[in-house]
Amino acid sequence: MGNLAVDLTKLMGNFSLSEAESVGVEVQVESLEGAVTRGKSCLVGKLIADRVVSKEIIKSTLIRGWKLTGPCTFKVIGANLFIIEFQNVWDKACVLAGRPWILRDNFLQWKTSTALRRQPK
Repeated sequence: MGNLAVDLTKLMGNFSLSEAESVGVEVQVESLEGAVTRGKSCLVGKLIADRVVSKEIIKSTLIRGWKLTGPCTFKVIGANLFIIEFQNVWDKACVLAGRPWILRDNFLQWKTSTALRRQPK
């Protein structure tokens, strides 16, 4: 590993969320069931930042860095929380392989649809 990777690993080892930040996102079962198949081409992203960053800044910065082979769509679902749907599953795999991501000195966390779990009612 290079020095940057070692530094990032050390930094992330000390990373912890406050109680307010660790609260999960609740999704209704009806919303989830129809999205599971479609979700295989999606990633949920969360920018860990002190302020809200606009969708357009996040989208333009990431797309420039990714060099995708096909289009993708961004949908904001909360403050610095968004879903990206890739038309090409290969693009999604490449994005995941290239993580972790830093955007404007803030950590960007990714979850796949399979990493999301149902919350009991």
